[in-house]
Amino acid sequence: MPPSELESIAFEGSRCIGQGPLREVARQAKDVYDARPLARILVFNAQTSETIEIDWRGSAEQVLNRLPALADTSAARSETRQSEPA
Repeated sequence: MPPSELESIAFEGSRCIGQGPLREVARQAKDVYDARPLARILVFNAQTSETIEIDWRGSAEQVLNRLPALADTSAARSETRQSEPA
């Protein structure tokens, strides 16, 4: 699965602000962040529930351009955990 299609979900506090492919969710969350810079936004991998750290600095395009590396890292951690013996 391409990193931009990683299923994710974002919350501002307890309110869901986006769900779907990471790229779309990040854009929705960035809009919330721009409107309320003090908002506490958390983004999760929808399959593993791991948090996805996103650097909100800069324009929406700059934020989105940094996503593939983040998603690749998250996917690698997930694969490593799945391959570990129980």
